[in-house]
Amino acid sequence: MPNATSRGFKIGYVAESTPGTTPSSALQIIRTTGGGGTAAPASTTSPEIHTDEITDIIRTGMEGSGNIPGVVSMDTLDDFIEAILGGTWASDAVQAGTTKRTFTIEDQYTDAGIYVPWKYCLIEKLAVNFALGSVPTFSVDYVPGVVPTAAATTSAGTGAATAANTNAVMSPVSSIQVAQEGGSGTLLAGAPGITAFGIEIMRPVIKQPQLGTVSMASVDPDQLEVKGTISVYLASKALFDKLLGDTATSFSFTTGGASSDSYNWLMSAAKLLDGGPQQVSKGQPVLQTYNFQASLHASNSSLKVTRS
Repeated sequence: MPNATSRGFKIGYVAESTPGTTPSSALQIIRTTGGGGTAAPASTTSPEIHTDEITDIIRTGMEGSGNIPGVVSMDTLDDFIEAILGGTWASDAVQAGTTKRTFTIEDQYTDAGIYVPWKYCLIEKLAVNFALGSVPTFSVDYVPGVVPTAAATTSAGTGAATAANTNAVMSPVSSIQVAQEGGSGTLLAGAPGITAFGIEIMRPVIKQPQLGTVSMASVDPDQLEVKGTISVYLASKALFDKLLGDTATSFSFTTGGASSDSYNWLMSAAKLLDGGPQQVSKGQPVLQTYNFQASLHASNSSLKVTRS
């Protein structure tokens, strides 16, 4: 039997209609740079003292977690964006809602013929990052409510999996169409210029373990949090003044290869949490870097994502 290698590794997923039950459907392969699920068992030893050795080791619980890392391309993250926001894509836009969506996410070691399905998965964190000199990246963290008790030799999906899309990988040079702060004026056209930004969407998972099984009674999404970072050259005091004055602002980033092939990430209500001009080094431009957080906006929620 061949050994498992990165060449044969794939991650497939499918939305569940009934949480914890994989539907009779083909899995969708996602573009990824690695990752996978991890089981974290908890065990203890028997406290009995009638012998000079440990009499038994007892499994007391089991939790799972997983990560899907990748480079940003159009359509790759649509299902997970919708799921973590709890909204529904409508007219190519989605924002925060209350719908609970779960997935079966399967690690496929195809060269070794081993398949590990993680069921009842909630998306706990989704992050995207753009920076000078680097390929734009994403990271998806998930929590399964059902941890497998054994690996399989066939996929949990029905029929051949759907291949990953082949859309172009986004670029830090050509894929930043708009970067706005404060609702008007672009940080790209003139000073100050943007050098990096990141968006982190978090919805912590409420875990509910139960007696008699390593499966959860339920896993449920908690309150949505949207945070981010931004770095720009220091050519104006406007951003720094907003940090010092605790002034509300907004952020809008449009990323993609063309106007008809892009995402707009809109945070209509936000505040700078910390940061400012960075320490100065000889022969280097001065950057100002900030952490920010979005909050509820009556029309656009904490985050509204629009695809085109």
